[in-house]
Amino acid sequence: MANDNNLNLLWNAFDITRGSINMLEARKYIYNLFYFKCISDNVIKNADFDVSKESKFEFIVDNKDDSNLGETINRAIDKLEKDNPNLRNSFIEVDFSKESISNEILAELVNTISELDLKEDSIADIFESLLNMENQAMGKKGGEHFTPIEVSELISKLMTPKKGESIHDPTAGTGTLLAKVGEQIEDNDYSLYAQDINKDISSICKMNLILHGMGRNLKEIETGNVFSEPKLLEDNQLKKFDVVVSDPPFSLSNWWDKEKAENDKFNRFQFEVPPINSGDYAFLSHIINVLNDSGRAAMMATHGILFRSRREKTIRRNLIEANLIDAVIGLPENIFYNTSIPSVVLIIKKNREKEDILFIDASEEYKDERGRNRLTEDNINRVYETYRNYEAIDKFSYIADKEEIKKYDYNLNISLYVDTFEKESKVDGEVVNRKIEENEKELQGIKEELDKNLDKLKKYIKND
Repeated sequence: MANDNNLNLLWNAFDITRGSINMLEARKYIYNLFYFKCISDNVIKNADFDVSKESKFEFIVDNKDDSNLGETINRAIDKLEKDNPNLRNSFIEVDFSKESISNEILAELVNTISELDLKEDSIADIFESLLNMENQAMGKKGGEHFTPIEVSELISKLMTPKKGESIHDPTAGTGTLLAKVGEQIEDNDYSLYAQDINKDISSICKMNLILHGMGRNLKEIETGNVFSEPKLLEDNQLKKFDVVVSDPPFSLSNWWDKEKAENDKFNRFQFEVPPINSGDYAFLSHIINVLNDSGRAAMMATHGILFRSRREKTIRRNLIEANLIDAVIGLPENIFYNTSIPSVVLIIKKNREKEDILFIDASEEYKDERGRNRLTEDNINRVYETYRNYEAIDKFSYIADKEEIKKYDYNLNISLYVDTFEKESKVDGEVVNRKIEENEKELQGIKEELDKNLDKLKKYIKND
């Protein structure tokens, strides 16, 4: 487990930068210095780095009072990456000598990081906890790229990854989900692949996986839009994987040009082109197309993916008829940092033997912790065991055959199948759908506000 003193020191480092730079900018310096010290102290599992005298953290500490401290750190990191090609692109791109952070503050950061007591068996936990704390502090501004640790643990168990398998996350974020899947596999025999649209986040992902001792397992991590420029290719076709996990941005709008989607050279939208104002099925279509013939996947989404009409209904019907949906698992509300609305996990499997779909209503499986709902170990195990046994449990899970799903017009709304009410109560499907639609509108409003702020920021940067 993460040492509280280490976490307090790292959190104090953020306090040192307060008033000079914002949290997103501060983490570039703090994460890089923490990572730098882990490499220098040789405390990263399954790793052996070439660290010269000029790349030792002690060398930086000895020179912390120099006026060119930032340039010294830049040179040390450049030398580390040159001497260790597997470290390239794992440091977040930032110039330590730029004027936005003073030499005095930089020296304070170096001094604070130097006090960390780092051990091989704790650094991954420290970094994971730091990511968790930072995203909790940033809320809606910061949670877009981070899957809560306990959600990642649930998904990793649901996937039951095996020795020798290839695992991919096309929206990898900070890499916690990939790390949790890798931790399930013994003998360190597996391969990890990732892509994320944000360059800084891709670097944090690689940093996180290396700190978890998975540097040798990480085969490729790419940066780019997974729709317009999927980077993981083999013989000019999409590379295929045994396991795919993903927590994409919920209900992403303006995700791609419709004409490009209709003419996609990888033919990823054979089930129907999703609407431009909701990208959930776009992500799911991509995921299905990068699974190998016996692959399986888990994707997070909002409940709207289960019942929305028109083109999304067509996709849903085609997926059900193609026998690709293995399970639908409803999670509690307020478990994410960037939205309070409830979410679902869709389990996809190629070459399924059964044709039923398992529905699990885990909406009440949580512990209220400081205003945010958190999945406990017991909650995770209950969902996992129910899925592993593929069993119907009164007021918790239900197995629906294709005819029953057809009867509901391919609506996969969990409340239609899992009766969590007393016998005298009746589920009002319209009320449930209306509530979900209201939640979807709330999320859309948040995204529109973020887009406006991003436009303002771009104009500010341009004018600056």
